[in-house]
Amino acid sequence: MRPKGTPSGITVFMPGTNQKLDDYKTTCDALLNQNQIVFGVTCMNPFMPFNGRTHDQMAKDCRDAVKEFRKLDGNGNLPRKYNMVGHSLGGKVCLMMAAKYDPKNVNTIIALDPVDDKPQELTRPSNDVKKEFK
Repeated sequence: MRPKGTPSGITVFMPGTNQKLDDYKTTCDALLNQNQIVFGVTCMNPFMPFNGRTHDQMAKDCRDAVKEFRKLDGNGNLPRKYNMVGHSLGGKVCLMMAAKYDPKNVNTIIALDPVDDKPQELTRPSNDVKKEFK
């Protein structure tokens, strides 16, 4: 979604599991009113049609999508750093993306009630996670 005026930046928005981007219309409208391009993920569903797609893979895919978006005509003058907003699973994926896959380019993160379950990649050391799944 593009603002009516000249865009001042990009905000990536990721909804919760099986929530639609339209469910967050007022939040997206508020971002558009700040002249942000809202780069929204339409639905965060780790189950179907992705059949077992991991949260880690979602973070990588989103990073790649943002990189491709920047290559489109008209986006070359946007600031290099972008913002991220996510709810629930979207919040977790935002945190993973910023921490693991694009830390130099993420400016601000707002993670609303981020989950960290199945697996607990953010709140448990990797050795504990490995033991849990043996």
